[in-house]
Order: sequence, then C-alpha cells, then structure tokens
Amino acid sequence: MAIVIPAYKGRFLKETLDSIAVQAHKDEFVLYIGDDASPERLDKIVESYQNKVNLVYHRFSENMGGKDLVAHWERCIQLSAEPFIWLFSDDDLMPADGVERFMEALSRPHHQRGYFFRFPLAVIDGENKRIRANRPLEEGSVSCYRLLLDKLQGKIDSAAVEYVFSREIWQSAGGFVHFPMAWCSDDATWAAFARHAGGVISLPGQPVCWRNVEGANISNSAGHDKDKLHATILFLRWMRNMFSDYVDDPELISALQCYIHTILRISLHKHYNICGLWGVSMALGRFNKRAAFTTFFRNFRLFS
Repeated sequence: MAIVIPAYKGRFLKETLDSIAVQAHKDEFVLYIGDDASPERLDKIVESYQNKVNLVYHRFSENMGGKDLVAHWERCIQLSAEPFIWLFSDDDLMPADGVERFMEALSRPHHQRGYFFRFPLAVIDGENKRIRANRPLEEGSVSCYRLLLDKLQGKIDSAAVEYVFSREIWQSAGGFVHFPMAWCSDDATWAAFARHAGGVISLPGQPVCWRNVEGANISNSAGHDKDKLHATILFLRWMRNMFSDYVDDPELISALQCYIHTILRISLHKHYNICGLWGVSMALGRFNKRAAFTTFFRNFRLFS
C-alpha cells in the first residue's frame, strides 16, 4: 500500500508522522510525502522518520495546491506504484491499527467489483480534542447511493483520509473529480469510486481523526466563498449526470435541499449574492423545479 501525503503545512506534520510510524506491517506500505513547494522546511521534520518507515520524500518546485489542489493530489499519487492508495494529509491522525485492519480486510473475500475501503471518522481540533464523530461502522459494505445520501443529508462528515482505494479503481473512475479549490471534489470522487467498485467496504474500529482548525483549511475559511459556491453548482450538475436514474426519488430531492441549506447557511456563513443563490437554485432545478424555487425564495429572505 502507498500512504500518500500531499504536504504543505508543518504545524501538525510531526503528529501525523508519529501516528504512521507506530503502524504494524511496516513492510506492507511505503509512505510518500509530496512537498507542495512549502515555505516551511518540511524536509527537516521528515528526515527523522527515514529510519522508522519506508519513506519517499519529494519536494515539487512549483506550488500547485493553491491553484488546483486535486492536481497536487494526483501528482503525489503518481510518485507511487503500489496497488492500493491511502490518501492522507499533513495534519490528521491515523488509528494505531489502521494498516493492520486494512490488511486483514484485504485478506477476506469480497463481492464488490473492486476494492474501496472506508474507516470510521472523527473530527478533532488543534489540541486533538474530539469535536464530533460519525456513527460507528458495521461490518459489510455501503452502496454508492447510500453513501451519497448520508453525506447530503448531513448524517456523516466526510474526508479523504477515511478512504483506501485500489489503483485500478482510481484509474477506471478517471481519477479525482476536479472542482475549484477541491470543494466537493472528494464527495464526488468517493461516490464515483463506490459506483465503480460496487460499494464501499467498512473497516469498523477506531476512527481516523480529521483535524478541523479555524482558518487552517478551506472547510471553515471564508476566503474562498465564491469558489465554494461555484464548485457546489458544478457538484450538483455532476450528480444530475451521474445519478440520472434517481432524479425522481423524493429522498434525493430532500437530501439536496438539506445539503444546499447547509452550504449556504453554514459553509458560506450566508456570504453569497442573489446571482449565486439563483445559480445554485437553478442547478437544483435540473432535479426538481419546485424544490429549486422553494430553495431560492427561502434563502432570498436574507436579502430583504
């Protein structure tokens, strides 16, 4: 397995590497760190781990994450050749038995068309205190559509670090879905991977810890609100094409309305204009016109 970290920030990198260095089955994975031309000396942090894990460090001469984060993910993955990929990050924490659980699951027979795995997820702050956690996973698999609905309905948080996928699935799905600032890119990508794989296989146990620090990532930063809204519109269009068989499902329409409400009121902190609201409402209109007009007029009140 390739554990791939597209790195830029050094603040929590040592904690992340510590969580990887304690993994069992060290001969079963290689850690790849792609330095996105960081202004920090990430190499100084990384060098002390050279004798602890199989590690490949590469510093790119040009920063790409600031322009196209998904493209940076992809060039980091291209550093590797292993058949399975765990796309991690420079500030999150791996459960101590993460690699072991993956190896055990891989050894069991599965009925999916491909290999796509999912760990439980918890959200932590800058002091490693748990903010919230997804419900525990049960043995078995979850369908692509159910995974998407759970995300849209706000039943789960979702982050790249909770998924392990085969290189074959990554390639057959056409890689990652590209949206501005990678906003919604991961949600679209996991739905696409699950569809190609025939579902996502659960890895119950201790969660991967996704760090959400104020101002430290795009999720809670107000600096890219225009890009976030544009990406949300593109995501809605993408879902309309990908899930055309479900456009008449009332649960999907309700989930989309819930998702848009969350984006507008929480992710964007109500920082959007009428043109942006109209754009996202019309994207919803590709599914259901009544839902689109309801969404528009409900949120239009903010401008009155």
